[in-house]
Amino acid sequence: MRSTSTFSHVAGGVLVVHGTLGFAITGLATVPEAQDRLLGIGISPLVNAIHVGIGLALITAAALSPASGRTATLVAAVALGTLGLLGLAGSASNGALTGTDGTTTAGHLVLAAWATVTTIRAAGQRCDPSEGRATTKAVQR
Repeated sequence: MRSTSTFSHVAGGVLVVHGTLGFAITGLATVPEAQDRLLGIGISPLVNAIHVGIGLALITAAALSPASGRTATLVAAVALGTLGLLGLAGSASNGALTGTDGTTTAGHLVLAAWATVTTIRAAGQRCDPSEGRATTKAVQR
């Protein structure tokens, strides 16, 4: 799937770079509450590790096969959407629910929307294993 592969590679790359740059700012301190900022997003060593780990998982899934790329994109859509909605719900309590701020919540929601649209577009395609890429032909049932 070209679109899910693109999402996994781009979003995964952004997360890896953001997490790596975050480590350059926060170091490897063990205090997860440290709230430095990178591009307006609150960061800590724990958040940096999560960003790098998820980014590498997305990139790896897309590289393995179109099916694993689709699955990773779907999982990302659900996870990011959940984080975004929890962030919106927690904004009434100053982010106490998720520990995130408005910028972080907006980032989660934007990535969730992108992953959702990508997943929906990919649902109508089938994968031709001999070509290793998606086709736009409807799936025969």
